[in-house]
Amino acid sequence: MTLEDRLAAVERTLTDDEHAPADLSAPAALETRIETVESRLDDIESRLADAEGTVAALRGHADDGRSVDRETEQVAQRALATAREAKRRLDEETPAPRERRVIVEESESDDGLCGRLRSLW
Repeated sequence: MTLEDRLAAVERTLTDDEHAPADLSAPAALETRIETVESRLDDIESRLADAEGTVAALRGHADDGRSVDRETEQVAQRALATAREAKRRLDEETPAPRERRVIVEESESDDGLCGRLRSLW
């Protein structure tokens, strides 16, 4: 086995194929790409954390709104029940109207007034 054969075997082992190590990207370029990807990943993680915070705040605000709506509905229900109870009591305490008969002696001068009173009663 010649030196060239041995070198080719080592290259195949390093690259897992027939390409020579010279075909690989330069280590500096690869390191630059990795740093760029890491930087972008840090930016994306920061933006994601901001978005998650905003979503949490919006959910809290929506829950507060629902809570206020529930409280308002409960107050309205209590007010309606109180009004109904007050109406029921008023109906119970108010006597029913009675039939009233007005007996008026008629005279010639009172015809107009008696007629009007009869029509009202």
